[in-house]
Amino acid sequence: MGPLRLLIVDDEADFVESLTKRLRRRGIACAGAGCAAEALTRLAADRYDVVLLDMLLPDQNGNEVLPAIKAQWPTTTVIILTGHASVAAGRESIRHGAADYLMKPLEMETLFEKLTALSGRHNDAHYNQGTSTGIPTGGEPFFSSQPIMEGNHQ
Repeated sequence: MGPLRLLIVDDEADFVESLTKRLRRRGIACAGAGCAAEALTRLAADRYDVVLLDMLLPDQNGNEVLPAIKAQWPTTTVIILTGHASVAAGRESIRHGAADYLMKPLEMETLFEKLTALSGRHNDAHYNQGTSTGIPTGGEPFFSSQPIMEGNHQ
């Protein structure tokens, strides 16, 4: 099925560029978008398995655009990224279909481990039965290693 395809949505261009380079070196196909509108345009034009979505964007916050992403692309996994975490925002993200809620500064190894796990499921033909990608689509968090969410999802 090919490499995992990731869309990084963040208005910090240097962050997107740096993260894209690092993940591409590890075999993950990446593209970037600087705002919610650009992300929706890219999603409509191409297939992405995972969206890494910043909570604070210039045109919408992550929890505002997340329902639109999940409504149009329900098999796309969305991971919220934020530098301003709160338990309430994390719970709201999970309710709207986010698979996880990660804190900035981002631990590269943590992100890579999560994406590697998704890639394994993405390429597992048995797991793919019933969905177009086999990647979890919401509900309970797929990952819960971030301190902000530990013990807070039920």
